[in-house]
Amino acid sequence: MIKIIKLKIENEYFAELPLITDNEEPRNRAPGYSGCQNKKNPGIEISSGIKAFISLKNAGDMHIENQEVRKKYFAMHEIEYGRVSGLHQVHSKDIKIVTDKSYGYNDKGDGLITSNKQAVLAVTVADCIPICLYDKGTGVFGVLHSGWRGTGIIENAVNLLKEKYNSKPENIFITIGPGIGSCCYEVSKDLYDKFTTVYGKNTVSIINDKYFIDLKQVNINLLKQFNIENITVIEDCTFCNNLLSSFRRDGKDNFIRMNVSIGMF
Repeated sequence: MIKIIKLKIENEYFAELPLITDNEEPRNRAPGYSGCQNKKNPGIEISSGIKAFISLKNAGDMHIENQEVRKKYFAMHEIEYGRVSGLHQVHSKDIKIVTDKSYGYNDKGDGLITSNKQAVLAVTVADCIPICLYDKGTGVFGVLHSGWRGTGIIENAVNLLKEKYNSKPENIFITIGPGIGSCCYEVSKDLYDKFTTVYGKNTVSIINDKYFIDLKQVNINLLKQFNIENITVIEDCTFCNNLLSSFRRDGKDNFIRMNVSIGMF
């Protein structure tokens, strides 16, 4: 079942990306959900305690080199910064596995996966699609940065879950976070044609003789190939929502990178 919801923003610095398990009331309505609250942080508990958040523009630029800004942000969540793993992102399909000891920021790639409950995994986005993964059977979780160049990283992630952790499709829960929407993601005719051919006609549109692609729908199509049905889509468009950062709207000199993180908050 695909659930489409709006981002529920309760403060000026971050918002939760709901991770849904089948012991929860379905969140197929918007805005928000009134559920069990964590006393330290507003948000929705799931059985594992795994939670995911996206920072807002007001939290500052979460570039991996902006360590002080990042430390301040994670302190809001009462997370020791030494628990956080990040990447030098390169718009790839590469995913790194975080082991019991491999916290840090030395690797290049665009996805992180772990079974380590002490780890907090983080990527940054500013129009590209953030994707959170959680396997309720094994407790494995991950986060991905998926732009058009890295489209297909979700396939690599699911294959990794299956091959390394023996994950079952029915146990995998996916949250597709805020990114630039099909309303605003204008592309070239060549890219339009490529996505039409590779990912399907329902991932593209033509409006007033301009070409658009739908990166969220692309990822939904890819997940369906694995028979994954537990999918939540945050419908907010980063270009349209001024509380979120957008490279296309704000420009290369003014945009900031939002942090998307998942772990035991």
